[in-house]
Amino acid sequence: MKTSQSKRIYPIQFYTLLIIVVFSLIHLSFEHSAHIRPNEANYSTTSSTLTTPYKADSTVPGRMLSFKDSVFVGVSAPQKAYLQHIVKRGQNLKGLEEYYSISIGDIKYLNPHIHNINNIAAGATLNIPIPIDCIIREDNEMTAVKWKVVPLFYRVKKGETLFRIAKVYFDMPIQTLQERNQLATNTLSTGQILHIGWMDVKGIDRKQRTYSGLTGILRQRNVEYKKIYDKIVAAKPNTKPVKQRGIGVWKKTSKRTNTLYAMHRTAKIGSILKVYSPATKRTVYVKVIGRLSDTQYRADVILYLSPAPAVALGAVNERFRLELEFYE
Repeated sequence: MKTSQSKRIYPIQFYTLLIIVVFSLIHLSFEHSAHIRPNEANYSTTSSTLTTPYKADSTVPGRMLSFKDSVFVGVSAPQKAYLQHIVKRGQNLKGLEEYYSISIGDIKYLNPHIHNINNIAAGATLNIPIPIDCIIREDNEMTAVKWKVVPLFYRVKKGETLFRIAKVYFDMPIQTLQERNQLATNTLSTGQILHIGWMDVKGIDRKQRTYSGLTGILRQRNVEYKKIYDKIVAAKPNTKPVKQRGIGVWKKTSKRTNTLYAMHRTAKIGSILKVYSPATKRTVYVKVIGRLSDTQYRADVILYLSPAPAVALGAVNERFRLELEFYE
C-alpha cells in the first residue's frame, strides 16, 4: 500500500496564459472608463458630467479637470456660455479661481444657490462663464491629442433647433455639429446630447477674460466716469494722485443697486475715484456723493460703496480690501 500523495504539476504555459488574461481584463476596464460616451449606459441625465465627480482621478495637480472629464455647457444669451463644473473632493475656491481665471466674488455672484461660498461640498454644481473663443469648435491638432482637451456637451432644450444651437449659441458651422454628432437629419429631440467641442485642459487664460461685473447702463456710466478721470490725469501731468489702501464697506441689503456711488472722508463731493480690488484685479470708477463718518466707521475703512461697484469688484463680504486713487 502506497502512502505517498501524488502531486499535480501545472505546466508553466498555464501560468503564463493566466497572467495574460488578467492583464487583458485590467486593460479593457481602464479603456472603458477612459472613453465614456454620452450614449453609454453609465450616463446619468441628472448629472452635469459624464464621469464620477466624487473621487480623485488623473487630474494634474492645480487643474480642476482632466481629459477624462466630459463637461456640460449652458447658455445665458447668444454666444454667452457657461460651464457646469461639478466640484470634486479636494478642490477649493483658490484652485477654481486660478484654473478658470475668475474671482471668488464672481463665483458667488453667478451661483446664488450656493449659500456658503467658503464651504462648497463635493458634488455641488457651479456655473462658470466661459468665453466663446475658449470653446474649441473645430477639430485641430490639439483636439487630436485626447489628454490636451476636455470634451464639452450641450443638452437640447424644448423647441431648440440645430441652426439655433450651432449658429446663435456657439457661432459654429451647422455641418460641423452634424458630422461630429453623426446626425442624419436636422431634427433634434428634447434632452438629446450634442458634442459641441472642447476646452483646453490647462484651463482659461486670464487674458481671455473680458467680464467686468457691470452690464447695461452701469457699464456705460463706468466708461463715462473713466473718461472724466482720464481727462483729469491728462490735465495734471505734474500732479501725483492721492493713493490709499484699506478696507471698503458696503451693504448687501442696500437698494442702490443701479448706481456707482461712494462716500469718502476727504475727496471732493462730485469727484471721481479710481477703485481697484487686488483680489480680483478689477477696477471701477465711482462718484463721491457724501462723507464717510469718522464715528460710524473705524480708521481702517477708507470707502463706502453702493452695491453695484462692490459686486463689480468681486466683493463677497461686506468688508473687503481695496486700493483707490483720486486728485484733490
